[in-house]
Amino acid sequence: MIGAFWNIRGLNKEGRLQCLAYFVKDNSLDFVGIQETKKEIFNESFLSYIHKNFFWHSLPATGSAGGILVGLNDRKFEVLACMNGEFCVSVM
Repeated sequence: MIGAFWNIRGLNKEGRLQCLAYFVKDNSLDFVGIQETKKEIFNESFLSYIHKNFFWHSLPATGSAGGILVGLNDRKFEVLACMNGEFCVSVM
């Protein structure tokens, strides 16, 4: 099982989405935790671009600060529950 956590400092910046998608693919990651996404909403096509076989859960950013995105390979993990705290995400 291989995973990574990354303070990406804004997924809206040019090239960050592509860089993240390549990072996940090139390292054959099974899970990823991204902090400081600075995004309030993630649409399905955005998440599928990163990895189409991942289960995704997010904690929205507040304005232009914060935001967490967690992704797990749904072929290797069964997600039972997700919970958002004020500054954290828990996935069981």
